[in-house]
Amino acid sequence: MTANGWLQIGFFLMVIFLVTKPLGVFMTRVFNQEKTFLDPVLRPIEKLVYRLTAVDEKREMRWTEYAVAMLLFSGVSAAEFQIPRVARERTMKEDDVRTFVQKHTKGRDLGFLGEPRVKVLELNRDLDSVHPLR
Repeated sequence: MTANGWLQIGFFLMVIFLVTKPLGVFMTRVFNQEKTFLDPVLRPIEKLVYRLTAVDEKREMRWTEYAVAMLLFSGVSAAEFQIPRVARERTMKEDDVRTFVQKHTKGRDLGFLGEPRVKVLELNRDLDSVHPLR
C-alpha cells in the first residue's frame, strides 16, 4: 500500500476516534430525553411531525406495533396502514380518509421510476381544512 493510502486510513481512524466520545454523549442525551444543543432547532420540527402524524411521544410502542411499522414503512403502505388511526382521531370514515390519501398520492415518475408516494404535508393540510384534529 502507498504512503497516501496509509495516511488516509490513519486520518479516517483519527476522525472516528475524535467523534466517538462527543457523539456517544450526544446520543445518550437524546435517548434519555435530555436537552441537547440541537433542541432549539430540531425540537419544534419534531413536535410538528408528531402532531401531523398523531403520535403520542410519551407512549411507548409495543414490540408488535414496532414490527408492523417497520415492515410497512413506505409512503403509500404507511399511509394505508395509518388510515384507521387517522379516521378515528379525526372522527371520519375510513373510506373518506382513503379518498384523501389517493388524492394526494403521486405515481411513479415517467410511469416506471421509483415508488408511488404520498404528499404527506398536502394531505395533512387538506385534512385539517376539512376535519381538524379534535
